[in-house]
Amino acid sequence: MTARKMPEINHEIFAQNLLLTQAYCEMQLANTEKSVAEILRSFNPKCNGQKVFTFKPGEHEGETMTYFEAGWSVDPWRDDDMVIYNDLFDQQLANKMHVVKLDKRQTSFKGKILIAEVDNTVVDGCSEAHSDGLIDIFDCPPIDTWFYFTKNEYSRLIYCWIPEKFEGQINIAVAVNATDCLRWFEGTPQ
Repeated sequence: MTARKMPEINHEIFAQNLLLTQAYCEMQLANTEKSVAEILRSFNPKCNGQKVFTFKPGEHEGETMTYFEAGWSVDPWRDDDMVIYNDLFDQQLANKMHVVKLDKRQTSFKGKILIAEVDNTVVDGCSEAHSDGLIDIFDCPPIDTWFYFTKNEYSRLIYCWIPEKFEGQINIAVAVNATDCLRWFEGTPQ
C-alpha cells in the first residue's frame, strides 16, 4: 500500500467519539443471533422510505457462501448522493449519544482502529465475501463502528472501531482488497 499522509485530527473529538463507539459496539456484541453482516449494523435509518441496509445470504462469483451480504437501498456513489456518508455518519453518532449512557461506559476495550477510504474502492465483493459480510460490497465497514470522518487528498476517510472478535475477518478483507482502501490505523492521531 502506498504511504498516505494522514490528515490532521481533532484529538478531543477523536477520543470522545472513539470511546462512545467502543461502548456502543460492545452493547451490540450481545446480539449473537445476528449474522456478522448485521451485528454491527444495528443503526439502520430510512432513506427515501426504505431502510438503508438490507441483508441476504451472500454469493460471490456465482457461488453461494455462508455469509450475509449487507446491501444498500441507496447508491453511495451516485453524484447526487455524495453526501450520504456524511449524513449517515452524523445520524449514527447522534444515535450513539442518545443510546450510550455516560455512567455505563467502560474505559478499556479490546480491538483496533481501521481506516476506510470510501472513495477509493471497486465493487467486486471480494472483501465482503472474505470478511463474512463485515465489510460490505462498497468496501465499507459497518456503520456502528464509525467514529471519525475526515478526508485526505485522495478520499473521504472513515475511522472505525473494530472489536477484537472481528480483527481476523478484517485482516483477511484488508489482504484481499484490490485497491488498498482498508488499512489499520497505526500510532496516534496527528
